[in-house]
Amino acid sequence: MISPRVTCFDVDGNRVWESADSARVEITARFGAEDSEATVVLDSPDNLPEASPGDGMEIRFDGQLKFRGQVSEMRTHSASWPLVLHGMRHPRRKYNGEIRGLFEQETPTEILSAALGLVPGEVPNYGGSPASSRMVDRLDFQGVPLFYAVDLLAKLAGNWLWRLDWDENLVFIPPDTEPERIWSFDPDRMVLHPGLRDQSVKNRFVFFGGVSGGSEYVRYFESPESRDRFGAIEERLFARSITTEAAFSYLRDAVLEQLPGPVDVGMVERFDGDLSASFGERFELRGNPLVHLDEDQVFRIAAEEIRWTPQAVSVRYHLAEGLESATRYGRYIDHDPAGTSFVAAHLGPFTLDLSALDSEAHLDS
Repeated sequence: MISPRVTCFDVDGNRVWESADSARVEITARFGAEDSEATVVLDSPDNLPEASPGDGMEIRFDGQLKFRGQVSEMRTHSASWPLVLHGMRHPRRKYNGEIRGLFEQETPTEILSAALGLVPGEVPNYGGSPASSRMVDRLDFQGVPLFYAVDLLAKLAGNWLWRLDWDENLVFIPPDTEPERIWSFDPDRMVLHPGLRDQSVKNRFVFFGGVSGGSEYVRYFESPESRDRFGAIEERLFARSITTEAAFSYLRDAVLEQLPGPVDVGMVERFDGDLSASFGERFELRGNPLVHLDEDQVFRIAAEEIRWTPQAVSVRYHLAEGLESATRYGRYIDHDPAGTSFVAAHLGPFTLDLSALDSEAHLDS
């Protein structure tokens, strides 16, 4: 059976401790730029870690990297286990720079490449491949969190999928590409936990952009089909960098592709020791006996939970839809990262907003 090796590093990357003697290892890794965590329970008091909170921490199973973060806590127990080692990964805390700059007539790939070069401090790796060919006429970033901008650009590109991998690479996947993996259902080694919910359905939207022509850029849109089926469920969206109809239409189309329908919230649990899949990847499930799961049987791994002991190993893959970006597990555009003072700062507190009078669909229609 596969086994884990836990390694800790100091701030200079030098190895300070390593062990293959664990009694239990648990890892939860999430897609997008969400936090991940790991817990290691040691079974030998003779090999206590020489690491300290803040040191680097890696966990590999037979050489395959399944966690990379920092030691967050070390707890000594006087009873059964001598020590519990906790690790965390906080991408949004690590990459906390803001995106600023005006970009015109550029693709989302070009905008992201240029914007990352302007961010003070540390940024993730991004090579610009694959490249989007869609042209965005104007985006004016006036200080938004890095991953907020990443998620927005992925949507403007046409609902491209994205994640931050263990090597700190921003990975983008065009939605029309084939899934990374094909799994065949095996009832002896696999368990399906299906689920379907409509709580996340949104079908009437109020969009708040930036300032255009002396007024706040506000638009309304909806999905009549979803409204008639599920009732009117409203959502407020914010992208202050958008002030043009072309950029707004790209975002509107991306939102309408994702949110008006119910979402699968099930899990696939594997007991065969195969840990090759990773969060953010997609798989096609063949031979699925449960027909009420996603019809095309293509899912994204929104999170993976690894549970290992010397006796057994299992991994639970939390499902997201095959074309889902990172927004259902970690929201970005349903809040205003610039704060409620954005409009007042640009227009003053007594400006009357009339920008939405010519919008195509009003909430009271």
